[in-house]
Amino acid sequence: MTTLLILTGCQDKPSLDPVPGPSETYPIQFGISADLEVESKAVIDDKNYKSHPFTALGNLTVDGEQQTDLFGENGVTVENISNVWTYSPLRYWQTGSYVFAGVMPSAAGTASFSPNNELTINFGTEGFDLSATQHDLMVAFDSQNVQSASTAEPVDFDFEHQLSLVIINGAYKES
Repeated sequence: MTTLLILTGCQDKPSLDPVPGPSETYPIQFGISADLEVESKAVIDDKNYKSHPFTALGNLTVDGEQQTDLFGENGVTVENISNVWTYSPLRYWQTGSYVFAGVMPSAAGTASFSPNNELTINFGTEGFDLSATQHDLMVAFDSQNVQSASTAEPVDFDFEHQLSLVIINGAYKES
């Protein structure tokens, strides 16, 4: 008598790692909209903003089940290196509904993205010298419904200002 035992694995949620085998995988790519206009009085021009690092966060819904922290608890830093936007570790498209958030500058504080797609930013100056870097706080959102990984478009963030740079100078004056 021969007994055949077949074991199958079950994942709680789909992986965003590359799919092994002959099928092609498509990484999630990010960038900044070419239409970005700086509304700042900071000493930085449009050109610098269009290549400045930012933090990307994302949520994915597959078959009605929401996943958060696609890029880690505080997101991933996306950098422009030789005109190519890169981050690590790469995440790959799969079928589902995505909602993305971007925060610039990436080092301005910590950010989190709730399952309800609410962006929370702990913005402060600790470890980040606003006066030296001359950047404003900007955010962006994007969403995509992906039917096939091969047809997914890069995420093109159109950042908008949330807080302009404010520098307060004071001096002691004896009366």
